[in-house]
Amino acid sequence: MVVQEERHLIQSILTGDRESYSQLIRPHLPRWLRLATALLGNAFDADDAVQNAMIHCYEHLGSFRAEAKFSTWSTKIVLRECYRIQKRRNLNTVTWSAMHLGTVAGPEQPEDLILLQQVVYESLNADERHLFMELFEEGRSVHEVAMRLGASPGAIKTRIWRIRARLKQVLRVGGDR
Repeated sequence: MVVQEERHLIQSILTGDRESYSQLIRPHLPRWLRLATALLGNAFDADDAVQNAMIHCYEHLGSFRAEAKFSTWSTKIVLRECYRIQKRRNLNTVTWSAMHLGTVAGPEQPEDLILLQQVVYESLNADERHLFMELFEEGRSVHEVAMRLGASPGAIKTRIWRIRARLKQVLRVGGDR
């Protein structure tokens, strides 16, 4: 697509013409899907990454700088979404050290994972478990959770600190459960 035509479509979108968005992204979709599939290894996650990137591009089109190419800007967003999904996937495969529990080792056997899940369930109240799941299993950011809960990111970080402290205490050798 000619850069001038892209700029015209972007201007139309910014003035409220939602239909122009499909014209803007259509030429880029096959490349985005190939890239996401190559990075993520499966079409399901690739589709998620591209859909999320499309939404992000639309929502932040106003911040697009005209001196850049739309393809470069949007491809960076697709890459960020792929990395976010990879990070979430890594958290879901339980690299519990990603929780920054300090000296506590992560689970090495399936039985350890079950025990760790039981510790989380027994040690945290329902609100803390829900927050824990959103952040560490679903891979949501502190800012996403804060917006959803109507709290400040600082308040969410404080709650995370308390959860980590409690889990550290419980998971230490000889810690009470």
